[in-house]
Amino acid sequence: MVWIHGGAFVLGSGDSRMYGPDHLVQENVVIVSFNYRLGILGFFSTGDTHAQGNWGVKDCVEALRWVRDNIAAFGGDPNNVTIFGESAGGVLVHFLVLSPMATGLFHKAIAQSGTALVPWGFQYNVREMAHNIADAFGYPRESEELTRLLRYTPISEFVALQTSITDIPIPRGFKPFEYVPSAEPVNSPEPTFFTQRPIEILHSGAYNHVPMMIGYTSAESLFMVREHLLDSTVWNEFTRNPHFFVPHFWNIPSNTPESNAVSQAFRNFYWQDRPLGPDIMLEWTKFHTDQQFLYAIDKTVRLTAQHNSQPTFYYKFTFEGDLNLMKRMLLLTDMPGAVHADELAYLWSITNLPISPILPSNPANFVRQRMVRLWTNFAIRGHPTPNSDADLQNIHWSEIQGNDMIYLDIGENLVVTQNPNQERIDLWKDLEERYANDPFYYPYS
Repeated sequence: MVWIHGGAFVLGSGDSRMYGPDHLVQENVVIVSFNYRLGILGFFSTGDTHAQGNWGVKDCVEALRWVRDNIAAFGGDPNNVTIFGESAGGVLVHFLVLSPMATGLFHKAIAQSGTALVPWGFQYNVREMAHNIADAFGYPRESEELTRLLRYTPISEFVALQTSITDIPIPRGFKPFEYVPSAEPVNSPEPTFFTQRPIEILHSGAYNHVPMMIGYTSAESLFMVREHLLDSTVWNEFTRNPHFFVPHFWNIPSNTPESNAVSQAFRNFYWQDRPLGPDIMLEWTKFHTDQQFLYAIDKTVRLTAQHNSQPTFYYKFTFEGDLNLMKRMLLLTDMPGAVHADELAYLWSITNLPISPILPSNPANFVRQRMVRLWTNFAIRGHPTPNSDADLQNIHWSEIQGNDMIYLDIGENLVVTQNPNQERIDLWKDLEERYANDPFYYPYS
């Protein structure tokens, strides 16, 4: 099982203090984690042949090639490799599924809280990114000269240029992060990772057909509660700019009847168009969750199930307990739902964060045991519940078939049900079909 860490493509590492494999290896799997280039070094592109981009995700390919060639010496099976990752790592997992460069290097994939369709995970305007970098350094914008000068720029200056997640302009997470994967020019001088937009590849069905598990946490963007402690201007910015509520990838011009209709529909649905402020915090974070994660992930699952010749499994992590570390660190335990990254401590032994020991009888311990079994069953056999298993409450989590969006609710108990967040998803589907320009494709600007 090859883990790809998250961190918004600018942070993080595969360090075992954060991703300790103690629980997973008890199920007779070999765990591999690695680092890949981040930020400008990983994802800079000029959109032409001078810097074609995707260096960070090509590092992932090189890691998988290393696994193929060497993992047998560590007791692993090069013919049974599962890639899995969370957040930006989940996006990278999905990109590897979509890329011909990664063909044959893995055999199953798990994307947690991120796919290639999330609004923050794919850069469709690489020239603007390159121009911003040129302006920041005082370099010319012309691709060849800019690339030449960047090669002689100290790494410390790259690091200083990269803003933190909290410095991203409002609305944060609604548009692509600056340094993320992009489509490479077809005439690139080096091998390309992919040359189309992810949504085009998904619709074509021309990608690596492997068994997939895809899912999210129930309150992904609840962390936005803390945004207002860091930036008091958020409410006013959204009030002044109602177009912020309109998904950028629907390519609807601002200040048009279509833009106003979409914005109004979302405000009416989520908080009955009450004034923005602390009184609508829960509803506000639910909208952010759907905008940043849920709709894109649900759409990915639907399209994958339609075109993938291998099984697709869908889950939602809803458990709230003593190992929901993100929720505890952000002091959000009085708010309902599982926050982005809350499932990580149910798979990994995390030693670089303050975690109080839990008793064997703690419900969180049982949830962790089940999560580990589900993930490793899938890695070993291609099915998370391949047979009757008392440790998994004898449930059978079936793959998606047809239009039945069967999914596993991972809470204190395991419950197989259908159509997560149906009313919310239906709203997004309806608005996309009615108002989006070229709704199946991310636009080029």
